[in-house]
Amino acid sequence: MKYLLALLLFLPFISFAQRDPDMGQGLFYQTDLYRFMLRKFAKKEGTMQPLALKYLKPNTKTIYVLKTADIDSLPSEVNGYAIKMADAETDLDMLHKEQKKGAVILYFTKILNKGINNDNLYDFWIVPAKVGKKEMEYEDAGCAIQFEYNMGTSKFEHRKTECK
Repeated sequence: MKYLLALLLFLPFISFAQRDPDMGQGLFYQTDLYRFMLRKFAKKEGTMQPLALKYLKPNTKTIYVLKTADIDSLPSEVNGYAIKMADAETDLDMLHKEQKKGAVILYFTKILNKGINNDNLYDFWIVPAKVGKKEMEYEDAGCAIQFEYNMGTSKFEHRKTECK
C-alpha cells in the first residue's frame, strides 16, 4: 500500500518531467526559453525570419551556441541543423574555421526588467557572432524575445519579439 501511495504522489512529478516544452507543453525553465528561441531561429519563423534568413545560408549545416552559465543543454538537431555548444575562449580557432564553412555562431543572454509592475519580465537576446582568427565580435543585428513569468501557472509566457 505504501508503494502505491508513493507512486500516486510522485506520478505528477514524473509526468511533468517528461513534458517537452518545444512541443507546446509550456516553458518552465530558462533552458526551455533558449530552446524556444533556437527553434524559432532555425525554422525562420515569425519576426525572427529576417535575422535567420540573413545568417542561415544554403550551405549552413551547423549552429554553434556559445556556452553560458544559463544554458545546460540544447537539442542536438533543430530543423535539419546540427546544434553544438562551444566555448568562446577555448574554441575560437575551431569556431573561426567552422564559420568559414558556413556555420552560424549564436550568443544568448538575458536581462531581468526591473520597474513598476514588471518584475517578472525577462528579455532574452539572440545575437549572431562573427569570429576572426584571434577575436570574436557580436553583430549589431539580433532579436530580443520578451517573456513574462506567470506566478499562477509557474510558466514563462512569450510576450513579444523584436529584431534589428
